Amino acid sequence: IREIAKFETREERLKALKDRKILAAVADMVEAEKWVYIEKLTTIGLTESAIEQLLEVSYELKQNVSDHLKEKGKNADPIEIATLVFKHLNETGRCYRDRFGECYVLYKHKIYNVVGNTPFNALMSKLTRLQITKEPGRSVWDALKSEIYNSGRQIDTASWIHSDIAGKTIYINLNSPGATILKISPQQIEEIPNGLNPENVLLKNQQRIFPVHFRPDVSIKEGLQLFQNLVLNNMACEKEQQYFIACWFISMFLFDFTPYNPHLKFSGSKESGKSTLLKFLSLIIYGDEHLYHATSAAAFREINNTPLLILDEQEKDDMTKSLLQMLRLSATRQGKLKSSKDSDEATHSEKPRGLIALAAIDPLLESALISRIFDIEFHYRYQSPNFLETDTKAQIKDKRDIILSSILKLISNEVLPDIARQRDYLTILRNEYAKHSKRRMDEYIALLMLILEKMLKYIDFYMPEDFLFGVESGEKDIRKAWIEYQNAKAKDTETASNSIIKLLDGLMREYTAEMKNKKAEPNSDYRVCIDCGSIVENKKLKVCEKCGSDALDFEDLWLFTHPDYHIEVVKTQAKYFCNICHKQKNACICEGEQNPEIYSRAILEFIATSNEIVGALDRYCRNNGTKNPYDSPAVFTKRLSNDEKILKTAGWELITKPGREPYYKKIDNDRFLKFRKVIVR
Repeated sequence: IREIAKFETREERLKALKDRKILAAVADMVEAEKWVYIEKLTTIGLTESAIEQLLEVSYELKQNVSDHLKEKGKNADPIEIATLVFKHLNETGRCYRDRFGECYVLYKHKIYNVVGNTPFNALMSKLTRLQITKEPGRSVWDALKSEIYNSGRQIDTASWIHSDIAGKTIYINLNSPGATILKISPQQIEEIPNGLNPENVLLKNQQRIFPVHFRPDVSIKEGLQLFQNLVLNNMACEKEQQYFIACWFISMFLFDFTPYNPHLKFSGSKESGKSTLLKFLSLIIYGDEHLYHATSAAAFREINNTPLLILDEQEKDDMTKSLLQMLRLSATRQGKLKSSKDSDEATHSEKPRGLIALAAIDPLLESALISRIFDIEFHYRYQSPNFLETDTKAQIKDKRDIILSSILKLISNEVLPDIARQRDYLTILRNEYAKHSKRRMDEYIALLMLILEKMLKYIDFYMPEDFLFGVESGEKDIRKAWIEYQNAKAKDTETASNSIIKLLDGLMREYTAEMKNKKAEPNSDYRVCIDCGSIVENKKLKVCEKCGSDALDFEDLWLFTHPDYHIEVVKTQAKYFCNICHKQKNACICEGEQNPEIYSRAILEFIATSNEIVGALDRYCRNNGTKNPYDSPAVFTKRLSNDEKILKTAGWELITKPGREPYYKKIDNDRFLKFRKVIVR
């Protein structure tokens, strides 16, 4: 400006301001900064009103359109006007189209969809003083869309997040002031213009996100301790699981660094604190409470451009087939194919770009979801007696920028530089927990373990009164608790949801109810193994088929064929054991020393063909007003082979002989299955 002030004429000074794009630079500033430069511009002989008029970047466009309309009158050419508008928009912003043919304008850091919608109509009216309802406005709109499609740059607009995996760089749009986005790379976080950056990264705005002001001055420790005090410490669940939830939440920004993104489900009775935590998480990422009931279509559309979808109070009846499908697809990052509105043949897919958290009392029993959902139980006994929800929410909103800034700095300074160590945690998982219930999600759990390691550098797990405080971080104990907790939850859910287990248990309950009215008697065709309790039905066998013991004895048994189900079932009498030494009660020496608890164990076995079993299940289901899901022996046998491991968790065992799996014996063309059930009380 000082150099331009030396020019002799006003015209020369104005030309220099435009040529050097000083006016465009000042027009793009925030108001407080803009007025500083307006004052400087008055030193070159311009009035404030003249400067403000010059700073209106569309002033020249308005003048050109006006001149064209005056010259051409009714013969105004909409294509020529559209060319003028396109040139102006491309010089002051950017015109582009995506691969689906949608046309957009990036103007003053706002993204406009070039269709007949109110925001775009208002922009065009402001730039040209034309109206879409009158000619030549209507034709100019159409001509401009064609011009952008033909001449605009093709850019694939990303969702709220875009990741450069090879470059270890993440771009996120948190609606920061000045329409900037955050570029997060190892040891560096930059605020860059959305769309108008060297990387050509253009991220969609998520209207629900209240603008985040990134705070580079915040220390990681300060923000994470706020996160711990306000959120973690107020989670009504086990302490190790509090850290799991925290790592899951932070993984939202590392969305593309794993192939899967399992959901988080909060279980527990009403008033156990599930919804309260969901509100806290929503307040951090959105700045407000966004908890929903949603249809599957709305949920999929939302997760396509949102960091976190929260489904609250999902009752059993809310879990429709389509909503369960949405949960399956989003956990495995699969897309939903949709037809393009501009073509009868073209299609495009919507893919999830965020995490899903849901609260529900009932378990999700679909087997495909059990391994893709982390289920955490909430209980009022974990709630802090000094907790005040209103006060805590107010503090979270007040400290939101600090908390998010510290999380992003943790990712930049600690996680991204060391992201390759995700592989080390993957090795730990596959070596130490090879058969854990969530092994489908090993890569994701490895990422959570990496986040945990880095997070524990700034917030303590052990309290000062704990023996290990200052000695160990607690990382190993937390990891172990995560795996064991999810194994237990998965076992309970799989057992409760498995159709074969439910049907066999129900069928055997009817048998044992009838046996109670009968007396156990010795039977010369059966002996019982003294060591493991198994029933040996072949008199020629000298040792137990299960444990190899030769301690076989004749005992009183129940042998019963139910008149409705026509399968012979044999059951041993209950024996009592010590839960410490596992010896029979009369041989236990723990009494008085370790205060043992006594449990009973009985064995129940039957042999039948798959055809006989399906027939029995048909009659059982008919008697109880339900439908047998296995309509043929082949379907039952196939499902049985698939669910054999789950059967064992419920006390059922399929007894087979080598080379005949899954069968026990074969007589002519009949193949027999043998089931054993261990009943512990």
